[in-house]
Amino acid sequence: MKFDSTLINVNDKEIVIVAVDTDFFGLEQEQKGQLVQGFFQYFQKPVVLMAVNPQGDMQYYGRPDLTAQIAHLKFNEFVWTTNEIAD
Repeated sequence: MKFDSTLINVNDKEIVIVAVDTDFFGLEQEQKGQLVQGFFQYFQKPVVLMAVNPQGDMQYYGRPDLTAQIAHLKFNEFVWTTNEIAD
């Protein structure tokens, strides 16, 4: 599986943002939680999932305290890395 991510530092806390497809928001709550947990196990850091809606706005999923901290950031401020995990 390939995915893009960025590591940011907000208020002295490292947070990983993982880009997901907008279809993510149609998943069941349990599936969303499993995905976040999987990325947390991979990165060993707090994770927020991000998708860009059709209007070009970023939507976040994760712990509310983390999403609140990154909501003001701009997409073009991130340096993205492509990752690959064996399925």
